[in-house]
Amino acid sequence: MDFLFTAAQADTAGIAGFDFMGLLPLVLVFVVMYFLLIRPQQKKGQETRRMQQSLQKGDHILTNGGIFGQVAKVISPEQVSLEIADGVKVRVATSMIGSVVPASAAAGTSTTTATKPALTAVSNTTKSPAKKPAAKKTATAAKKTTAKKTSTAKKTASKTTKAKSRAASR
Repeated sequence: MDFLFTAAQADTAGIAGFDFMGLLPLVLVFVVMYFLLIRPQQKKGQETRRMQQSLQKGDHILTNGGIFGQVAKVISPEQVSLEIADGVKVRVATSMIGSVVPASAAAGTSTTTATKPALTAVSNTTKSPAKKPAAKKTATAAKKTTAKKTSTAKKTASKTTKAKSRAASR
């Protein structure tokens, strides 16, 4: 009986004496996570909101979708009119504006002149002098098709003639 009594006393003694040192690693992990992840993210969000609220006509921006443009008009705090090319304007939600960029970065993004010569150079290198021109290919294909039709017609005529001669001989 003494054995049961001492076990019960030992259990109640463990509950009564709560150890704060067991919680210390958990608290330290939370503090480190706050300063390394949560706080910097909150600061970045505040800076982005300030930038989006301070947009003005003429600002060069980059949207979250990767489109460069210039603010043509601030419609409301939630929308702006963005000119992405000469005479091409789109309405964009201010929450989708990623950053304000320098005018030189926005102006240097036109890739149409850079890609056209490259495409021409690639298409010139893919042409092979040994290949026949397209007109000769079509003429050759037409001859083959005509030859197939003629041979098919001859075979059909031959079968018909043979069938007639068999029928006459019976």
